[in-house]
Amino acid sequence: MAVRYPAPPPDSESWCRTCRLDKVKHAFTWTIEQFADRPEDVDEFFESSQFNISRKDGGTTTHWKLVLYPHGIKDNDENILIFLKQVGGPKVRVSHEVSIIDPDSEETWKAEAVDEDWFEEKDKPEAYWRSGHCDTIRELKKEASHWMPDGNLTLMCEVPYWYR
Repeated sequence: MAVRYPAPPPDSESWCRTCRLDKVKHAFTWTIEQFADRPEDVDEFFESSQFNISRKDGGTTTHWKLVLYPHGIKDNDENILIFLKQVGGPKVRVSHEVSIIDPDSEETWKAEAVDEDWFEEKDKPEAYWRSGHCDTIRELKKEASHWMPDGNLTLMCEVPYWYR
């Protein structure tokens, strides 16, 4: 069934209609077993499994992964870096936040993307990774009894995005 839009007002030379945007919000949880014992060095990363976000109306689906540098990168080797990576689907505008979840399912730390950004699948990683960072791995290990008493680190990434 086609959507019927009203005609422009009769005394108007120009006319504009702005449609309401619908919002999808998706939460992805990633548990990394024995996080403190990960073998990666500075500039080395590992990825979560892929997660998919679909529009409420059954339309377009986007495909994502989280990328984690447990010892940072060369220019920022003091922080754990967490990136949201689009691996498939159309270009979309999203924001995101990543939280560390403690064993009681409480958020103990949260990093939000400063603003929304356009994501799309690209050939070069630096073109589509968006960063957030948290404490150093040393500080995380110091708080391990609270954040990861069993050695496992649980992250939750919430990704809201808007579509027409």
